[in-house]
Amino acid sequence: MNLKAATFKLVDELGAINEQRRLLDKQETAIKEILKARGPGTYQGKVYDAIAEPLVKTFYKVELLHQHVAKKVLDKCEVTTPYISIRVVKRENG
Repeated sequence: MNLKAATFKLVDELGAINEQRRLLDKQETAIKEILKARGPGTYQGKVYDAIAEPLVKTFYKVELLHQHVAKKVLDKCEVTTPYISIRVVKRENG
């Protein structure tokens, strides 16, 4: 196989991998949304456990961060958003 043919094959293989990853990411997101809707907890499979944990993200208004304002002012400008994180672990007996 010459260099040009080998390059074509590599590029097509890379494209196929990217497409598979995109489809798997979409499937993963859909499954995680189902588990999040069920609420916090540990969900058991035969091989893996999925742990849904309630967490909170904290953000600050960006324009104030650039001004290096005092901490007590930042406390008044923080925005918190609750969310559920999904973590998957292999079961000990899996």
